[in-house]
Amino acid sequence: MKKKINLGIIGISGKMGNILQQTIKKDIYLNLIGGVGKKNIEKDLFSLSKKSDILIDFSSPSSLKKLLTTAKKYKTPLIIGTTGYTKSQITQIKKSATEIPIFYSSNYSIGIAICKNLIKKATKLIKKNFSIEIKEKHHKEKKDSPSGTAISLKNEILKIKKNDLPITSLREGEIVGEHEVLFSNLEEEFSIFHKAKSRKAFANGVLLTIKFLYKKRKYPDLYSMENLFE
Repeated sequence: MKKKINLGIIGISGKMGNILQQTIKKDIYLNLIGGVGKKNIEKDLFSLSKKSDILIDFSSPSSLKKLLTTAKKYKTPLIIGTTGYTKSQITQIKKSATEIPIFYSSNYSIGIAICKNLIKKATKLIKKNFSIEIKEKHHKEKKDSPSGTAISLKNEILKIKKNDLPITSLREGEIVGEHEVLFSNLEEEFSIFHKAKSRKAFANGVLLTIKFLYKKRKYPDLYSMENLFE
């Protein structure tokens, strides 16, 4: 890769924004040109999008409309990691992905991507012999409950198993993120579990995503973590 990839971060003053800044600066192929926080998003987003090869969004659902409009105006590829979207907003993302490349995931850790694959395989194998439950824990400041990751796991399972699927959510302390899918019947139980020890796990996944999306920058579509392993 000869050219540095110019990046802009939406939500740069947040927890993920801070970790991303540190991680991006350590990569010689990436160039962080700036970012916007909650206070100046309306004022600076157009300028940031115009200068960026890729925009990375870890802000809030309320910013989505402005973000999509701006990115489409300048044909800027998007990486979206914000959670808590409504069904209508997810539809907006899918529609916009017909015009620009968008990489959207509720969780950018490689471990969760692998767990999701294992969960799908387990669900296909057990069929109707086991009940399935999802448990998730996050820090006390996380606003959406259940988490976007838990919902994405549920949706994958429901493609195979149509029964009711409960999600138990807990918000306490400084927990970065824990997700468990529990399979059980009268005779036995097993679980697939993931624990994020640091937000750097998500930042490392975003770095892989940046390089993937840069290669796809001329091909509008909606990409996900599964595309990284194809």
